[in-house]
Amino acid sequence: MENRYPKVIEGDLLIDNFFEANTEVKFYPEMKKLIADVGEDLASKIMWCFFILIDPRSFYYDKMTIIERRNHCIKEYYDLAFEEYKWVEEFYLDKILINEDILHYVQLLKKFEMSVAMDSKYTVQKAAQDKEALIIFRQKAYAQINKAETLTIQGKKQPGLLARTKKF
Repeated sequence: MENRYPKVIEGDLLIDNFFEANTEVKFYPEMKKLIADVGEDLASKIMWCFFILIDPRSFYYDKMTIIERRNHCIKEYYDLAFEEYKWVEEFYLDKILINEDILHYVQLLKKFEMSVAMDSKYTVQKAAQDKEALIIFRQKAYAQINKAETLTIQGKKQPGLLARTKKF
């Protein structure tokens, strides 16, 4: 199963079945267990919820906080008991968000959001420093995401793929 991980999560969460749009995910033992436990349609909704919640490639990731994304999933898409499926979140972080830069960005953003929401002594200066770090990791994460999307769309064997042109 090497090199079968998804480079891009495809599909429309309102229309597509997660596993039909991203067939390689279906073959992981964790996903086989989820499908066996709740059925493919419900498992698809659960995976779309985790896509919205923790994947920086989702439309909502930069537009809402994690709490807003969670409430959006529950209200608009599926009333998911997230704590019950913590193991699915761990699977998603481990097997789908495989790039270190993406993971660091996700973790740093989560820490930043929690600090702003919970810490009454969180200073503007500290927030600015954390925001700068977030911007750096966001750039690294999205560079990896864009590279993965290019590879997925064009294939690895395209001549000149991701090659640098010589400067004269």
